[in-house]
Amino acid sequence: MRSERHNSRSRFTRDVAVNVLANLVAAAIIYILAVVGGYLRANNLIVDWALAVIWVAAVATVAAGLDELSHRLRWRWWSFEKALAVGLVATGVFVFVVDIRLW
Repeated sequence: MRSERHNSRSRFTRDVAVNVLANLVAAAIIYILAVVGGYLRANNLIVDWALAVIWVAAVATVAAGLDELSHRLRWRWWSFEKALAVGLVATGVFVFVVDIRLW
């Protein structure tokens, strides 16, 4: 009984986190489209952070897909952590370079 309650609580927490992240990505996409469409004036810092949010979501999605593929193809040398680490380092470099340019 206790494990079922813990399992449902952790599932609820996971679902809330996924929903929050999905809304953040949707807001970033909507902001970029509004700027491109001319409905909002572009703030370079916000545009760059919105692009970074979209990039991180894309990296995580590709990393998860490659992880699933590596399990199916039995690649021993590939792991989700490696793909995610490479993508997050690339994101950090991107954000750092963009923020240095803006300051």
